[in-house]
Amino acid sequence: EGKSGLFSLYEQGEVLPDILLDGIGEVWRVRDLSMKPYPCCRCVHTTIQIALELRDEGIRATDILSGTIELGDVNRRIVGAPFDRTHPNPVVHAQFNAAYAFAAALTDGSVQIGSFAPARIRADDVAFAAELDTRTAPDFDPTAVPPARVILHLANGDRIERTRLTMKGAPDEPMTEDEVVTKFRGCLRHGFGTAAGDADALLDAVMHLDQRTKANDIVGLFLSCRRRQLAA
Repeated sequence: EGKSGLFSLYEQGEVLPDILLDGIGEVWRVRDLSMKPYPCCRCVHTTIQIALELRDEGIRATDILSGTIELGDVNRRIVGAPFDRTHPNPVVHAQFNAAYAFAAALTDGSVQIGSFAPARIRADDVAFAAELDTRTAPDFDPTAVPPARVILHLANGDRIERTRLTMKGAPDEPMTEDEVVTKFRGCLRHGFGTAAGDADALLDAVMHLDQRTKANDIVGLFLSCRRRQLAA
């Protein structure tokens, strides 16, 4: 509430503080939060989902002659640049690029931290991302984050169009517990080289947090997950 506080800096004073106490103890706002399933700009997450669904239908990169990704205007301005695998800052370029996100998901069947390693971004099998253009979808709200549409022209002459209006990880399409656990394990493995047993122990503690009496227990288990990195 101070002159340099959250309300003044980020909400221009247009806040209703009473809402913070409305239903307190009965309404759990954390359930209205989104979780990011993929380690890249949220604006490309629906595009990734479309790619994964097309892959499940049997579509592969070699089938595609050309394609267009349609997004809301604000999203397109953020992630709609042409893909350039020679970009001097490949990681950030790829994390904020709808065409690369689509190509990586369609090619690999998943998008993980390693999807944004420079060598992966510059690999030949995702270079077709440069053949995908982006444009503003006239029927999407300009500021809407979730919607995306992909239009593909295939080598066999077929035209495929897929539209998605919801975004994985949002309250109206939450990640499953298995998906959250998979991300949890993947982050520990990538960041710390955590052994499966150590990850399991920390996971069990977090999933049964209400049964823990000491915060030090959680800290100790987390340190066990970091042991290999610290030793190195």
